[in-house]
Amino acid sequence: MKKRRSVPNPLERRHVLSEDINRDDALSIAEAYMEEGRVLDSLAFFDKAGALDRLQSLLVESVEAGDVFLFRAVCSVLGSEASDVQWRALGEAAKSQGKLTYFAEADRQVKALKK
Repeated sequence: MKKRRSVPNPLERRHVLSEDINRDDALSIAEAYMEEGRVLDSLAFFDKAGALDRLQSLLVESVEAGDVFLFRAVCSVLGSEASDVQWRALGEAAKSQGKLTYFAEADRQVKALKK
């Protein structure tokens, strides 16, 4: 498969994800999504490439950004459960950035984990 420098259309994306592609091609596609600001779309390709370091970096970025959606998506791809420490940090970041709905969700998750 040749190097991809642009994102595939939705139909191609589905086919590419079901194919056996090499790590470099998967990373190239993931980075193309990132360049377009399509972080959530990049996750499947980082996963396909086995780029755990990149996924861990995105997990940290999601906490710092107070981004509940990205945080949950990265946790899902990594197959990890979010800790109360992570939820607290995400909530504080969200609160400091005025993302009060995300703060409330993070707070709810912390309380749920205490039960």
